[in-house]
Amino acid sequence: MLYYVDGLNEINEEQYCSLIEECPDWRRDILLRYHRREDRVRSAAAFALLCRGLGFVPGEFVYNEYGKPFLPNGEKNFSIAHSGSAAFVGISENVIGVDCEKINSPPIETMRRIFTDGEIKAVEMFGGDMFYRLWTLKESYVKAIGRGLYFGLKNIEFEAVLSEGGFDFFGSDRSFAYRSNVCGGCAFGVSAFYGEAETEMKRVGMEELIDIS
Repeated sequence: MLYYVDGLNEINEEQYCSLIEECPDWRRDILLRYHRREDRVRSAAAFALLCRGLGFVPGEFVYNEYGKPFLPNGEKNFSIAHSGSAAFVGISENVIGVDCEKINSPPIETMRRIFTDGEIKAVEMFGGDMFYRLWTLKESYVKAIGRGLYFGLKNIEFEAVLSEGGFDFFGSDRSFAYRSNVCGGCAFGVSAFYGEAETEMKRVGMEELIDIS
């Protein structure tokens, strides 16, 4: 299950307060550590999406040695991402990782540092959006395997293949299925253990998002 919300930069003060107040105490304590309002909004919205997808408000997360979060009961796997005015959540019975990034001009030095030669050629061929597609796929993969940036983004390589629906993506780790989407000025990437790849992203409206109890 994949859920996203956008337009977070447009929420009013009442909606902002509701997002924060609907969080359980343990999560609210984390949110209030952020100095910037927009960071609190994105994090609160991502948590609300998770609650919407699960159908309940989870207890405090537990973490592995690399910082990957898990539900305390361990029944489902999840991954959270947020960037710009969007938040994105993936929930699965199996291993999953998601990422989203606001699309800007590709940072050339970053690309040279974390992309393989083949991936750089794909960006040169298909344009700037491809940078963010590949970047979010890389980020989603390292989140899925629970190693984060300790793994090294250059250690997973992706190939973009033109298809009737746009692009298909194949990673050097063939035990996972991958998908990428561009929507509302953001790129969304998903890495899911093979057979568990979702094909539909559900957009959640702000009114539905706020009522997570």
